[in-house]
Amino acid sequence: MDFGRNRVVRYQDEIKSAYFAAAQITIHPIVLFYHSNDVPELIVRHSLVFLSDDITHDSKAVEYFQNKTLEFLDEKSIPYKELIIFSDGCAGQYKSRHTFAKLAQENVVIQRHYFGSEHGKSESDGEVAAVNKAVDSVVIGRRAIITNATDMYNWCCEHIVFDEPGSKRDFFLVDKNIIEHSKEDTVKPIKGIRQIHQVNNDPQTQGALNIKKVSCFCEQCLKRDYERCINSDYTDIERIKIQNEGKDVKESKRKTIIQGNKNSENKENAKLKVKEKKTTIKKKKETASSKPKVPVVPQEKKTAIKKKKETASSKPKVPVVPQEKKTSIRKKNETVSSKPKVVKQSVPLRTAEQQQPPNEHTAIDRKQYFDLKLQELQRCADYDILLALCTQLDEEFKQIEIVINEDTNIVSNNLVVDRDASNLFPKLRLQTTKFVNYLPVVVYGDGNCLPRSISTLVFGNENNFKEIRARITVEMCINAELYLKNENLIKGNSFPKKDASYLLNII
Repeated sequence: MDFGRNRVVRYQDEIKSAYFAAAQITIHPIVLFYHSNDVPELIVRHSLVFLSDDITHDSKAVEYFQNKTLEFLDEKSIPYKELIIFSDGCAGQYKSRHTFAKLAQENVVIQRHYFGSEHGKSESDGEVAAVNKAVDSVVIGRRAIITNATDMYNWCCEHIVFDEPGSKRDFFLVDKNIIEHSKEDTVKPIKGIRQIHQVNNDPQTQGALNIKKVSCFCEQCLKRDYERCINSDYTDIERIKIQNEGKDVKESKRKTIIQGNKNSENKENAKLKVKEKKTTIKKKKETASSKPKVPVVPQEKKTAIKKKKETASSKPKVPVVPQEKKTSIRKKNETVSSKPKVVKQSVPLRTAEQQQPPNEHTAIDRKQYFDLKLQELQRCADYDILLALCTQLDEEFKQIEIVINEDTNIVSNNLVVDRDASNLFPKLRLQTTKFVNYLPVVVYGDGNCLPRSISTLVFGNENNFKEIRARITVEMCINAELYLKNENLIKGNSFPKKDASYLLNII
């Protein structure tokens, strides 16, 4: 059993107010499996779908649906010795102290098994989907108008009820005001209830339950011999007693009322005593708060004291530095701040870590250096500032040599061949080019894969894509006129055949 998502009442020709103030219908299917009375060894799947305009989903509603199901089985003369119930573990509906208290009072042997909350998938989900799809089709096709649970019940009973030997479906209409949701239960909380996933009652000892943290269906558990369970190390079986606080609470309230009636004669005396205590406390406060009057200081003395304070707090004024001097001081500071020295590489190496500048000349490694420079480029407010910074960085970047090692290997560098990209290159044309031994590899496609691709080609991995991105920014900014020339911009449009084979011929 499980609550389905409330059905929202919709119409094929719907006005705006009906859309924004749509009514809802509760759907709660209970799917039964039992042995057929007519056909030997046939297991019947019987779906009972409860419909109601009451959209409160709580344990009282579940209790009502369950009682109606048992009444239905008795009316149909379907015998049962034990009920095994699978449901969601929602605390407000199926697994709570109120549900356990009701289970402990049942005269029928019942096993309850709980899925994780919001994770239970069962036959009920399929029933909700089947019913909703059938109703949607007739509403969209203008063959029926369903405004509430009664309309839906009448249409379903007429069209989608079936009674086959091994498959049956029935519908029940529940009145909106028949379930008493406000009925109070005073049951003590059960410690660790969220970790319980199987509960078995004991009709012979009402008020007692056998609980397990994990469900078990071994032969001993099916015989209710839980002490000999073969999975007892995992199930952690425990026997608990459900304690109802209802009587104790009523008795304690009654005692309080009686005691209050006996003491009603002394209420006036108690009020007088309280009044006397308040008066005594008030007098004590007035005595404690009385203090000698503070002598009044003349106005002349106040003025003299004020002048002394101003004289003591006076400080020498800080000389104002003109704007020109501030600019010169700032330029000197910028000149003094030394740039990180980077030594040109003399030995060609493959990985980015091996191509880092020597640590004795700089406090940061190669990757950190370019990360900082890329951040500086991103903080530029306008193009003039960007151009000035790129001119400065161009000189710095020239000191850091990039050595491309053509021995980069897919296996040694832990790369993966891009199958889709390799299929774009014609194999016959590839054999006649210098790319005969090259294979495209997979890089992270973040919308700008060119820096990552170049980093993989140069360093053997894509971790240094920020360095490539910074170098591209500096290159394009300094040579903007070259890149923005019209004859260069339209070169791509002049390709007579835009495919990989033509590009190979050009290269």
